[in-house]
Amino acid sequence: MSTINYLTRIEFAEGAIARLPELLAGLGVKSPLIATDAGLVATGLVAKVADLLENATVFAETPRTRPKRR
Repeated sequence: MSTINYLTRIEFAEGAIARLPELLAGLGVKSPLIATDAGLVATGLVAKVADLLENATVFAETPRTRPKRR
């Protein structure tokens, strides 16, 4: 498994999503917030993550932004 520690912790490994409950418990997080967009919700990944976590709130109203044309 690879770990990057910079402002936030990022873990890379097969099955890393399954470790989220353990990692969040270690940080004392009891009510996680998942901030995402409709595109990721449509993939089913957000539901998979939210189902692993107790008391998770999903905010999927982030606006889609487009680069400004010059």
